[in-house]
Amino acid sequence: MAPITRSQIRKVIKSKTQKKLANDSTDLLIGLNFQLFLKDFAKRAEEISDKTGSSEVQPYHFKQAAEETLKRYRG
Repeated sequence: MAPITRSQIRKVIKSKTQKKLANDSTDLLIGLNFQLFLKDFAKRAEEISDKTGSSEVQPYHFKQAAEETLKRYRG
């Protein structure tokens, strides 16, 4: 999987929020936070699959992990 570039992050933020970004490292912080979220999300899905005794992570593991991970990141 190719890394997400800074320009890609800036384009997504501009298209989704309609707000201008400062010329500081705001976009990098958002990108790093997103990567941390994905890492936690995948890790939680793997933990759930281990609990159920499954040898593979199934789509319903991701659904359960999404509920828990989104609650934690929303506050």
